[in-house]
Amino acid sequence: MTGETLKQAGLALVSDNNEEWIDRVMEMIRRFAQSGTEFASEDVRNYCGTWKDFPQPKSPNAWGAAFSVAAKQGLIKRVGYAKNTLPSAHARVVAVWRAP
Repeated sequence: MTGETLKQAGLALVSDNNEEWIDRVMEMIRRFAQSGTEFASEDVRNYCGTWKDFPQPKSPNAWGAAFSVAAKQGLIKRVGYAKNTLPSAHARVVAVWRAP
């Protein structure tokens, strides 16, 4: 198996186990995309954190799966990279997105 094949299998597994949650996050990603501004996953994650009733995913990998789904659906496209500002992310590089 190739690395890409393993990645897709992992994304499918995470998506299947977080289907309802991904549907809710997709609505938030849609809102950010409609704003016309560039954004990173942490922006959506922080926004979702302001909603008291917004659930946490079963796996933190579900965030990446949601963005992968949104990109595959043509809702967003990657336009660059930036350092994540969440302390727990240790300044790792993340994609920057916007509507196509």
